Amino acid sequence: MNELAMMKRAQLYMDLLSQQKDPFSGKELEGDTVLTNERLLRCFRFVSQILQQTINEKEGSAQSVPLDVRSPGIKDLPLSQITQKLRSCTEDLTPPLETSELTEWLLLSGYLKRIVREDGAHRIIPTDSGKACGIYRAERRRRDGRLYHLNLFTPNAQNLIQEHLQEILQQSSRRIFQGKKSSSE
Repeated sequence: MNELAMMKRAQLYMDLLSQQKDPFSGKELEGDTVLTNERLLRCFRFVSQILQQTINEKEGSAQSVPLDVRSPGIKDLPLSQITQKLRSCTEDLTPPLETSELTEWLLLSGYLKRIVREDGAHRIIPTDSGKACGIYRAERRRRDGRLYHLNLFTPNAQNLIQEHLQEILQQSSRRIFQGKKSSSE
């Protein structure tokens, strides 16, 4: 593993720890442990930010979209909310950014995969690569009391999407199809 890869992994671990999550399983840390101490959580956030800045400098990448998902207090979000945040930064896009475009890229890039459950229902779940970058399944309860599952994206996974936004837009089959359709008219 090279130095940059080690930094990325360390940044992911600090990011997960700052969110009170086990960096290996992604699950919430349970109980009263030293790792959930508020001073340590602030320290984890700080170290995560410093590592991210160093990674950006080493990669020579400036953020192309002014979306600051690394700020302390940023929560894990579903893809629909990430899309809404990115839309506010890409208002000039026609047509507007859609969640399906992000999903398509995450599937093609190997961060998500489609499965068919035993009951025949189709689901999209994180792959091992997706889990490693901070995508995980969470269980929620509807107002009527029924349980459902959704994919949540940690700030690290949100950054991954943000950093690849131009690539996502270029590879979007929706935009490619619309470009061909308008050029043939």
